[in-house]
Amino acid sequence: MNDRLIVLLVEQHANVSPSLFEFVQAFPDVDVIRADRFQQAVEYISTLRRIDLLFCELILPGMMSGLDVAEVAIDAHPAIAVVMMSSQEAANLGSLANRCRVLQSPFGFEAIKSHVDNALIRLRLNS
Repeated sequence: MNDRLIVLLVEQHANVSPSLFEFVQAFPDVDVIRADRFQQAVEYISTLRRIDLLFCELILPGMMSGLDVAEVAIDAHPAIAVVMMSSQEAANLGSLANRCRVLQSPFGFEAIKSHVDNALIRLRLNS
């Protein structure tokens, strides 16, 4: 039985990541794993048995973007819910447009709560 929601948070900004991590971690039955770059995220994606929800910054340091992280995550965990975070007004998600939601920053914790709540409901329905 999958009783805990597994969330991967990929965020490079030191001033955003801790508060977002702590907010999501405070939900009952939620475990949060944090990565700040593509390679670290891919390591978690490839080694964890299950990830239910991905919060990922669209623009990451280096050559790979948040969309690259999302593609790897969807391939490894087909049931994963993906939320891209971006300061760009009209983020181009390309082929992932039907699989990803976009939170345009600045966004409030209520938007994050909505995505966590939906993922928890889906997890419990599928358990």
